[in-house]
Amino acid sequence: MLGNPYADPHTLGGVIMSRATRPLFNEMTTSVPEAGRALGLSRNASYEAAKRGEIPTLRFGRRLVVPVAALRRMLALPEALERK
Repeated sequence: MLGNPYADPHTLGGVIMSRATRPLFNEMTTSVPEAGRALGLSRNASYEAAKRGEIPTLRFGRRLVVPVAALRRMLALPEALERK
Protein backbone atom coordinates (compact mmCIF):
# COMPACT_ATOMS: atom_id res chain seq x y z
CA MET A 1 0.00 0.00 0.00
CA LEU A 2 1.55 3.24 -1.13
CA GLY A 3 -1.21 5.62 -0.06
CA ASN A 4 -2.01 6.96 3.36
CA PRO A 5 -0.28 4.86 6.08
CA TYR A 6 -3.20 5.62 8.41
CA ALA A 7 -5.63 3.90 6.02
CA ASP A 8 -4.41 0.39 6.88
CA PRO A 9 -6.01 -0.72 10.18
CA HIS A 10 -2.89 -2.73 11.06
CA THR A 11 -0.44 0.18 10.77
CA LEU A 12 -0.19 3.54 12.47
CA GLY A 13 1.97 6.13 10.77
CA GLY A 14 3.94 3.33 9.15
CA VAL A 15 4.32 1.40 12.43
CA ILE A 16 2.92 -2.12 12.14
CA MET A 17 0.76 -2.80 15.18
CA SER A 18 0.58 -6.23 16.75
CA ARG A 19 -2.61 -7.68 18.15
CA ALA A 20 -1.37 -6.69 21.63
CA THR A 21 -0.70 -3.03 20.78
CA ARG A 22 -3.81 -2.27 18.67
CA PRO A 23 -6.07 -1.66 21.72
CA LEU A 24 -3.57 0.89 23.03
CA PHE A 25 -4.84 3.44 20.53
CA ASN A 26 -8.48 3.39 21.59
CA GLU A 27 -8.50 4.15 25.32
CA MET A 28 -6.83 6.55 27.78
CA THR A 29 -5.94 3.74 30.20
CA THR A 30 -5.54 -0.01 29.99
CA SER A 31 -5.32 -2.84 32.48
CA VAL A 32 -2.01 -4.01 33.90
CA PRO A 33 -2.26 -7.42 32.17
CA GLU A 34 -2.99 -5.78 28.78
CA ALA A 35 -0.05 -3.41 29.21
CA GLY A 36 2.15 -6.34 30.16
CA ARG A 37 0.95 -8.32 27.13
CA ALA A 38 2.08 -5.42 24.90
CA LEU A 39 5.48 -5.66 26.60
CA GLY A 40 5.63 -9.46 26.25
CA LEU A 41 4.97 -10.19 29.92
CA SER A 42 2.70 -12.69 31.63
CA ARG A 43 -0.10 -11.51 33.92
CA ASN A 44 1.92 -12.14 37.09
CA ALA A 45 5.08 -10.58 35.65
CA SER A 46 3.01 -7.54 34.64
CA TYR A 47 1.77 -6.95 38.18
CA GLU A 48 5.28 -7.49 39.57
CA ALA A 49 6.71 -4.94 37.10
CA ALA A 50 3.96 -2.49 38.08
CA LYS A 51 4.74 -3.06 41.77
CA ARG A 52 8.43 -2.27 41.09
CA GLY A 53 7.45 0.87 39.15
CA GLU A 54 8.68 -0.48 35.81
CA ILE A 55 5.17 -0.12 34.37
CA PRO A 56 3.63 3.28 35.21
CA THR A 57 0.29 2.96 37.00
CA LEU A 58 -2.51 5.03 38.49
CA ARG A 59 -4.64 3.82 41.38
CA PHE A 60 -8.33 4.66 41.66
CA GLY A 61 -9.52 3.08 44.88
CA ARG A 62 -8.70 -0.60 44.43
CA ARG A 63 -8.41 -0.34 40.66
CA LEU A 64 -4.91 -0.19 39.14
CA VAL A 65 -4.64 1.10 35.56
CA VAL A 66 -1.84 1.99 33.16
CA PRO A 67 -1.95 5.33 31.30
CA VAL A 68 -1.80 4.49 27.60
CA ALA A 69 0.27 7.61 26.78
CA ALA A 70 3.04 6.45 29.13
CA LEU A 71 2.91 2.94 27.70
CA ARG A 72 3.16 4.32 24.16
CA ARG A 73 6.28 6.24 25.16
CA MET A 74 7.79 3.05 26.62
CA LEU A 75 7.11 1.24 23.33
CA ALA A 76 8.26 4.23 21.22
CA LEU A 77 4.88 4.37 19.46
CA PRO A 78 3.25 7.53 18.12
CA GLU A 79 1.49 9.55 20.84
CA ALA A 80 -1.85 10.10 19.16
CA LEU A 81 -3.67 10.23 15.88
CA GLU A 82 -5.38 13.17 14.29
CA ARG A 83 -9.05 12.29 13.98
CA LYS A 84 -11.15 13.79 11.22
